[in-house]
Amino acid sequence: MGVRSMQNIELHRGARKCPACALINPATAERCDCGFVFPHAEAIAGGPHHENTPTDSERQLLLRVAIAKERRAAATDGEPDDEASLTDGERLLRQAITRVPPRTWLYLTLFAATHLVGLPVALSVIGAVLAAFFFLSIVWQVDCFEEEPWRLLERTFLWGALPAIMLAVIGEVLLHRPTRFLVGSAHARWFEVGFIGPIIEELCKGAVLVSLFRCHRDEFDSMMDGLLYGALVGLGFAMTENIHYYLHAKPGHLEGLILARGLVYGMNHACFSACFGLGLGIASDATTPAMRRCAPVVGLVAGMGLHMAHNLIVTAHAVPIRFAALGLAGGAAVIWFRLVAVARAREAQWIKEELGDEVKRKVMSAGEAAEVSDVQRRKTARAAALAESTYGAAHVRLRFYALATELAFAKHRARINGMHSSAARITKLRRSIARLRIQLQAAGWIADDSGDSSSSDTESAVNE
Repeated sequence: MGVRSMQNIELHRGARKCPACALINPATAERCDCGFVFPHAEAIAGGPHHENTPTDSERQLLLRVAIAKERRAAATDGEPDDEASLTDGERLLRQAITRVPPRTWLYLTLFAATHLVGLPVALSVIGAVLAAFFFLSIVWQVDCFEEEPWRLLERTFLWGALPAIMLAVIGEVLLHRPTRFLVGSAHARWFEVGFIGPIIEELCKGAVLVSLFRCHRDEFDSMMDGLLYGALVGLGFAMTENIHYYLHAKPGHLEGLILARGLVYGMNHACFSACFGLGLGIASDATTPAMRRCAPVVGLVAGMGLHMAHNLIVTAHAVPIRFAALGLAGGAAVIWFRLVAVARAREAQWIKEELGDEVKRKVMSAGEAAEVSDVQRRKTARAAALAESTYGAAHVRLRFYALATELAFAKHRARINGMHSSAARITKLRRSIARLRIQLQAAGWIADDSGDSSSSDTESAVNE
């Protein structure tokens, strides 16, 4: 007699089927081996045949069990847990950026600029940090498909805030005397601000992007990643640079300087360095050697050119010419957001194409695959997860989306360049998705529309 027939007989005799792991337990069992505690009043031995229907509180418990089991299994497979590796300070910083709305940071920046006038040093630091957090909370939201490891985001921002600034200052000091010798003392300042500064600063900011591109190819693998990481290093650089300018502001000009440099021109450095990031992102997804070589160079030159144009405009003596800097800043920001939209549409198309095969393999349903590539559903799921105080339905759903997206991107990378993805990684992701779906089906959070063979079909598809 088959295993399934034996299980049906046991259920008919009053045995308990665990809704968390689907294990058949004796009728008198109070706890499953997986840790799930059976309700008191159900499935009495010898009673009529029925399957346990978990209550809402039990379903929430099942969700926690599901995500905990999936994470333990993922750790066994060698997948790092980004959440567990963060320190308390890093968690606090992430919550500040991800949970506080951008308008709150904007309000706090304006409040500080108007209420801390008598404390110029404090206002200089607080105003620069609050403005940086305002733009960080906006930039973080653009990548709704693949949430990057927080530690990489944090280190990219901090590279711009400290090492890049220090290297840029050293470089400009070293080139000061040669510049004066070549162009003369009368034109040295103009030449340094308009040409030397932008070149050195973009190279210093770009160093961390090159490091990410070479050492973290699984994370830095698309236009979106280039735009995101490039903006982050630029925001870090702008924050520290603004503190310097605020501390040296003339009396009575600090408030206006915070509004101009911190908010009006706040995305400038982000847009400049994002040009190089975009070039690296295009190179990571290119199929021809020529594109892989040329895209980063073109991006770096474009970032330097925009930076030079801005510096030359703001140093002009004619006031009407200076107003052109507003158009340049606004235009650069609009183009950045437009490129983000294009990159997001490309990623949605990749997900649709790659997950279509997973639907045929029965790794997931067609409806679930469509949800993964839906931008609005992803944004809604992220907002719901942030609103939860602990792991619940929204967190588990977001985890499922993340695994499916990573699977689609891993398959896309393997299609473009097999050296950066392997069959083993794809198989591990399929296994993780299968484990999570089985847990969610048992808990009743995913409809089992494929009959009793759903779990076995999924497992066999993963092992193909």
